Amino acid sequence: MIERLCVKVFDRFAPEYDRWFEDFKHVYISELEALKKAVKSGKSIEIGSGTGRFALPLGIRVGVEPSLKMAEISKDRGLEVIRGVAEYLPLKSSCFDFILMVTLLCFLDDTVKALRETRRILRSGGRAVIGIIDGESFLGKYYREKGGRIFDKAEFKTPEEVIEWLESLGFVNIRTFQTIFDLPEKINRVQKIEEGYGMGGFVVITADRP
Repeated sequence: MIERLCVKVFDRFAPEYDRWFEDFKHVYISELEALKKAVKSGKSIEIGSGTGRFALPLGIRVGVEPSLKMAEISKDRGLEVIRGVAEYLPLKSSCFDFILMVTLLCFLDDTVKALRETRRILRSGGRAVIGIIDGESFLGKYYREKGGRIFDKAEFKTPEEVIEWLESLGFVNIRTFQTIFDLPEKINRVQKIEEGYGMGGFVVITADRP
């Protein structure tokens, strides 16, 4: 139910969503730089590719996206888009080396099912890279209080929750990185990147399939 509502929101406000990356470019670049630390070579895809703001700079040319309007914007940028949702990926098993998911888990109806699907389409030795807004961080609390059109229905996860799910699904070599140490409107330079979590609002979690 949450996911269907979010797709409607993204269809309606896709251009507004995309402008955020220009309005808060230092936040965006900081998140992108944190994700770059986890990139793995090989065949890759982004699940929940949105308007292509993360996939394309990271060298990913294919994405899965349920929102038609978001997909249209990313297609114009050169991303090949497959319509679908994370819990039921229309993809063959064991076919990717690197899978990206950025601020997606908070909009899903069944997070564990989506992560299980991610594991299914990963090859042995492949890597999942997940970017989240830490639900217990100052940033997660800020977005919950602020609400707004995009995050109004979001259910932010914590790194502990995501790590526990990944471990239960058999992922290994789990690592975390964090960035964004102030409110978005106060950030006027690219933020530092630190290992771990607990201080930064944006957390990158990497996990490998054995």
